[in-house]
Amino acid sequence: MGEFFIFVLIVFSFGWGSAFLIHYLRRNWRTLDQTADTEVLARLLEDTDQLASRLSQVEEELDFFKKLHEPEEPGRISPPAADGEGE
Repeated sequence: MGEFFIFVLIVFSFGWGSAFLIHYLRRNWRTLDQTADTEVLARLLEDTDQLASRLSQVEEELDFFKKLHEPEEPGRISPPAADGEGE
């Protein structure tokens, strides 16, 4: 009778222990996944902000470059002065 009681106790402990362990691990995995997702999302937002600031800086530099290389008066371009060299 004592052996049967120990066998039932082992089976009962195994069943409830497994259920508790599965519940505990699932709860912790969800918490870990949410933490990882939050960290990844924060890094992505930070990278997006950095890219946006870099893009605005490149656009400003491109506008400056265009203004630097455009002629002073677009309608009037003077021909080069003929010094009489060559002909």
